[in-house]
Amino acid sequence: MTGLKGFVNLGATCYMSSILQTFIHNPLFKECFLNNDFHYFHCEKNKAFLISQQVDENNACITCALDNIFTSFYTATSHEGFGLTHLLSTAWYKKKSLAGFQEQDAHEFWQFILNELHSDHERLVRQSNIKQEEDNSIQKCSCVTHRTFLGELSSSIKCTSCGSITSTTDPVLDVSLELKKGSTTLYNCLDLFCRDEPLDVPYTCESCNDKTEAIKSLRLKSVAPVFSIQLKRFKHHLDSISKIDNPIEVPLYLELAKYCENPQGNLFYELFALVCHTGSVHTGHYVVIIKGGDGQWYKFDDSVITMVDKEEVTSTSAYLLFYIQRPL
Repeated sequence: MTGLKGFVNLGATCYMSSILQTFIHNPLFKECFLNNDFHYFHCEKNKAFLISQQVDENNACITCALDNIFTSFYTATSHEGFGLTHLLSTAWYKKKSLAGFQEQDAHEFWQFILNELHSDHERLVRQSNIKQEEDNSIQKCSCVTHRTFLGELSSSIKCTSCGSITSTTDPVLDVSLELKKGSTTLYNCLDLFCRDEPLDVPYTCESCNDKTEAIKSLRLKSVAPVFSIQLKRFKHHLDSISKIDNPIEVPLYLELAKYCENPQGNLFYELFALVCHTGSVHTGHYVVIIKGGDGQWYKFDDSVITMVDKEEVTSTSAYLLFYIQRPL
């Protein structure tokens, strides 16, 4: 399979390598980065790096570092592990809390990469004087982050007196699902996320002016080409963090119509990547399972790659899940 390559662990970098594999084997990211000439030839930071051959605070660019990884993975003739020194150094300059060799949260690193890709895109747009639409909202942004992951979440409050509904819409890159007692499948978690829930406090209705009970609910208003899920396995307490190891059955295919405000179009998704955390909170390890273009599932444990069957995929303790829209 093209792109079948692992990362050398440089010291608690498993969270990085796992997230990077989800980008490398994401078809939309692959198409973008293998046709990324605009960024390569116009990024001033890249030009500075090519001269010095050393990353510093003036030439650090996540998009350039990721572009280098894509090129290496899809042109290499060897399956030997890749050293992510360039990206590691770049990440340290861009976010000081990542510096050092301590395990970090994979979800936070995923968010960091996506934010950087958006910022790099905006920087080049400004430098190149590219005309943009008057609406500068992120819904109109053409960066790879928002083209791939941007959806919308609708939050509604229904007055029990007059039945009027007040809704707000927020952009989201993923959804975070609680792991409650009794939840054994991903669909259970989605049902819990979208359930109707009474408000804890009296609600003053804007329509009838009554101070009454109200029902709150969440629905997907629009779904991105890649639907990303975080299962909230890490619970933060006042002075500690605990981990929830409840097994959750993960479907290989996901139908999202039930969870949408106004279901329209193709809402059929296929699992292509899942990041798993094993061990305890402070001494754990990340691995990632990817579905290759050949239909085979592969487990990437840093530089070690093994084939796995569907049964292991659906029963593993997933932390992050990535589903891609598929034709009906």
